Amino acid sequence: MSQGVARIAVGLGLVPLLIGVFIQSGTLMQIGLRMSDGSTLAASGELSAIIAIGIWLGLWSGRVSWTRRRMAITVALAVSLLASPIGILLVEPGSTRGWGSVAWTAMCVLPFFGLAAWFAGTSWIWRTSRGAAPDSPDDSSTLAVAMQCATCGYSLKGLTTIRCPECGWSTTVDDLLQRTLTQLSDA
Repeated sequence: MSQGVARIAVGLGLVPLLIGVFIQSGTLMQIGLRMSDGSTLAASGELSAIIAIGIWLGLWSGRVSWTRRRMAITVALAVSLLASPIGILLVEPGSTRGWGSVAWTAMCVLPFFGLAAWFAGTSWIWRTSRGAAPDSPDDSSTLAVAMQCATCGYSLKGLTTIRCPECGWSTTVDDLLQRTLTQLSDA
């Protein structure tokens, strides 16, 4: 099994794990600590969110080409996921008439939408851009930068000729090797 397939399998395993953590921690908090329904749901949601963020980042962060934009969106998604269970505390759980019942149900479901936004959002924002070859796990970021087109920055890794397919820039093997060694020695 390749590393990518293993990561996806662990990611799929997060779904039942997070549901189990949510239910088990909620039950333990309500029975053991005698917490209210709202507090129990919010705390269970927070615990599930922390586990989801930690495991997901641990699985994929080494494969992401981090930019300021990707980092900012990842932080925003993490903050929204962590904030989603807090909404449960804003609505009175005992209200069964009209808006209270609808609001309580909506706030209890909100953490699940937060999880969906986290997984889908990070999967979308962390994807490799078109035309860029994904880095292999043992590549250093300095080497990846050195193996780019001098004109447009397109990754030249994996090409059989030293001609950029994006902008047409070309060079010799000697020039590319010298440029790469210079950048690696400067790092």
